[in-house]
Amino acid sequence: MMVGGQDRQRPVSYGSVGMTAAPDVIAFPPPGFHVVVRQQRIGSGAERFASARDTLFSWGMHSAAGFAVGVTSVGDNDGYQGLRQNADGQWHVASESSGTHFTQDGQQYVTPGTETTTRALWDKTGQTTDFRVIYNVHEARRAGFAWGTLTATPVVGEEYFGVDWRDDDSVWTLVASITSVVPTRWSWLTKFVVRLRQARAATRLARALAPARQA
Repeated sequence: MMVGGQDRQRPVSYGSVGMTAAPDVIAFPPPGFHVVVRQQRIGSGAERFASARDTLFSWGMHSAAGFAVGVTSVGDNDGYQGLRQNADGQWHVASESSGTHFTQDGQQYVTPGTETTTRALWDKTGQTTDFRVIYNVHEARRAGFAWGTLTATPVVGEEYFGVDWRDDDSVWTLVASITSVVPTRWSWLTKFVVRLRQARAATRLARALAPARQA
């Protein structure tokens, strides 16, 4: 996908942009793609939801899970606004801002178009991956964002990180990834290890905002 603006000529490294927002794609991913979904209850009530939402949108889920996130380009209200769905459910580059959001202490939320270089500190391979934030979700009882890969190895695809305040008053984190291992000469040998690392990462992220982890 090509988008305009500062340093926006670099395409994401997969085709189905916005696929983590589609329940049918999560249930039936494209050929060659693998789905990982993790959920974790982290408390209950409006205050817990608001706190977790602020932490999520200021990279707190990732830092608590042991990821180093280096922001290389920040999305803003004058540039790339991420993706929106039209009435037919089709994704397109947004032409208008959805508004700027801030944490309670004044830190600006992660914005669509933001690009990062990310590394799992607990992964001894030292592998880094470049991502672009594709879209944000800001609803009364649901919040989150998705990013997509800019690099083409070892996996390509999209991941969603969210917080849901459910009807029973419980608050849950949700991590969902739809990715494909890039074919290489040795991918048949490394695919199993890569999938194990992905599952481990998703579990760590989903649990990262649990009260016991934040104590």
